Order: sequence, then structure tokens, then C-alpha cells
Amino acid sequence: MRFLQAFSELDVRHRLGAVKAPTLVIHSRGDRRIPMATGRELATAIPSAEFVGLDSNNHLLIGREPAAADFTAAVRRFIAEA
Repeated sequence: MRFLQAFSELDVRHRLGAVKAPTLVIHSRGDRRIPMATGRELATAIPSAEFVGLDSNNHLLIGREPAAADFTAAVRRFIAEA
């Protein structure tokens, strides 16, 4: 319980501008837990980050949904380009 509480209070957004590693931010367009705007904000705050929106309403992808294949393709493409 303490771990979950501490983790929920962790906020490093002020350090995103210092990220130098290639970064891929992936977010479900219909995520009901965390708005897609939050994912876009993270990608915008990280220099040269790429944002990919997935056609899903789920916060965690289900392997059988089409967005799971899109997720895998985006990660593979990102790794190949890095």
C-alpha cells in the first residue's frame, strides 16, 4: 500500500526536458483512466519524442484487440529507426 501511495505521488514532469534518449510515447485515444492529452503533453515536453495514438478505449491493451498489433508495429518501427 505504501509503495502504491508513494508511486502515485511521484511527479518528474519538471525533468522531461532533460531526457536525451530516443522516446516513444504511446497512448490509447479512448483511455478512460488517463486522458490522451496527458500522453501528448508528455511527448511534447520530451525533446524529439514521438507520439503514437492507438485506436483503443483501454488503459491496458488486450492482446486480441487490433490496437495491440498497432502497438507492436510502432515499437518495432521505433526500435529499427533508433
